Amino acid sequence: MDAVYAATSDPAAHAPKLPKRQHNPEMPAGAPEMLKVLLKAVSDEANVVPRLIANAADIEKLARGETSDDIAALTGWRYELFGRKAQSLLSGKLALSFEDGHVRLFEL
Repeated sequence: MDAVYAATSDPAAHAPKLPKRQHNPEMPAGAPEMLKVLLKAVSDEANVVPRLIANAADIEKLARGETSDDIAALTGWRYELFGRKAQSLLSGKLALSFEDGHVRLFEL
């Protein structure tokens, strides 16, 4: 009971220190939708279920320009398959187009 009393009487001294949250810029209009189209195209080409590459939270974070290590789509095989292209798309180095019912990717 002494430990509980000590913690409740001075919570700041006993609370874990959390890293300061990074302020993220606003999401560009249409960025999540473009990333979803890219993800679908990449996953179809690789014959992998899209959510194994990137989930909705990953898409949102990428669209805001985040690059943290906790984004699975920016590590390992997911990065090689999708993450690098997603970053290129968001930085204007990759373009999407539709041709004959298929998504085409163009390096700029």
